[in-house]
Amino acid sequence: EMIGIPYLPPFVDPNTTGKKILAGVNFASAAAGILDDTGLNY
Repeated sequence: EMIGIPYLPPFVDPNTTGKKILAGVNFASAAAGILDDTGLNY
């Protein structure tokens, strides 16, 4: 945010098609983390 680079669109977004995929997508999971409590809700 601070350097002005836009976020990559999420891979599962239905609008992420064509050239958007070629520019890069975000495969990150909201439950990914280093703490044991991070994924307890899933």
